[in-house]
Amino acid sequence: MDLIRKVLILSLNTDWARDLSHEFSGSKKIAVRVGSTRSGALKHITEEKFTALVIEDTFTKKNIDYLLRALVSQNVEQPSYIFLCFLDFNLFREISIPEGLKAQIVAHSYPMAQAEMAKIIGGKLLKCSVGMGLQDCSKEIMGIDLEFANVFMKATTKTLSEFGVMENITHEKPFMLQKAEGDLGVKIRGKIIIKSEFFSGSFLVSFPKETYLTIYNKVAQAEKTEIDDSNYDFAGEMANMIYGQAKKVLSEQGVNLDMAIPVSDKADSIVQNDPIVVVPFSSSIGKFYIKLARNFY
Repeated sequence: MDLIRKVLILSLNTDWARDLSHEFSGSKKIAVRVGSTRSGALKHITEEKFTALVIEDTFTKKNIDYLLRALVSQNVEQPSYIFLCFLDFNLFREISIPEGLKAQIVAHSYPMAQAEMAKIIGGKLLKCSVGMGLQDCSKEIMGIDLEFANVFMKATTKTLSEFGVMENITHEKPFMLQKAEGDLGVKIRGKIIIKSEFFSGSFLVSFPKETYLTIYNKVAQAEKTEIDDSNYDFAGEMANMIYGQAKKVLSEQGVNLDMAIPVSDKADSIVQNDPIVVVPFSSSIGKFYIKLARNFY
């Protein structure tokens, strides 16, 4: 699931499109584009990936048929949803829907208040419960956006897998760490400070001694038995590589993170007032953890 869901609204009724677009302005996870021409619509779908298209009937049957054919005949990524909004349902019956798009089609009749239409569309895109507003749909644990955290979970697996040192990297169910982390056996961690609209605090990748030295020794072709000045910085380097992978993925979705300075830390534990989301990982060479610590700098 993308962190940012892009929506393309197509209508010749600019007031309707503008008002509907405005209804999504309160959600930081929905980005809206508006188009009123066939050429403009085609340019949008070939240049960007959209989670949903919202097509109002003033866009005309000819343009709608053309666009739907383009979605299956051209090299574009199909949206998960295509909302067709019709005042005249007889016109909807005349639309030629390609077989490959029928599963994505959601038809609605109007007049319907734009706020209600936005709630229906947002509910599909963000999996909101009935009655929730768009601002309430983000999945969070103690103020930490879980979809944002998921990007870092995937980036961790991808980055450490590419070292060629670990196999069978899997993550377990996240939990909240509200006290010291000493019982996790962590001896070193790499840390990156993040400031964004989805999360402000620190990302940490933490290792027990045996796991850390196994990774370092295989990557550096060394035979270290202790964590010392010669291998201390490697924890920060790993955190930076994971952060770089996550930053790339988020940038592709329109979420830009700042450049960051990685640090390594050998303190017995990190202690702070806000709870910390911990994701345990297991692998062929041992356990390790990533953490998102809100307001921890």
